[in-house]
Amino acid sequence: MNDTKGNCKHFGTCGGCDYSDEQYLESLKTKQEYIKDKFKIYEIENICDIIPCPKLEYFRNKMEFAVGGDMDNILIGLRQKGKFNKIVDLKYCKTFYNGTIEILKNIKEWMKEYCIIPYDIINHKGKIRYIAMRHSKTFDELMISIVITGSKYQFEY
Repeated sequence: MNDTKGNCKHFGTCGGCDYSDEQYLESLKTKQEYIKDKFKIYEIENICDIIPCPKLEYFRNKMEFAVGGDMDNILIGLRQKGKFNKIVDLKYCKTFYNGTIEILKNIKEWMKEYCIIPYDIINHKGKIRYIAMRHSKTFDELMISIVITGSKYQFEY
């Protein structure tokens, strides 16, 4: 197994790959210490070691992407680290699924074609809030859920 993760173009901004600048085995030690520290108040005697992931790219099976911006500049990505009202418009991501960026691009095109307004978290307006995706690593199947505002009767195009 390769011992390093490739650096992400969005590293440090979105927080989706917080430890990708560390050697993988070192990041496991950091995470293990974090877990031990959080559970020490419960006086748990034995905390199992983290089991290393056999894949260092495309390892997550679920991600939720925030939708925002406006019709001229639709943003789909992750919330900016430390700023819930800002979205990092993903152009690159190797944590979830190989085709993620292409899918997000197609969703943006679909929204533009049908004038589906992205959600504005400040003014609470717009229709699409999140794109949730699940990827079965076993069967290589993908499920995409679109989280909208309002009732089903308000969402007509």
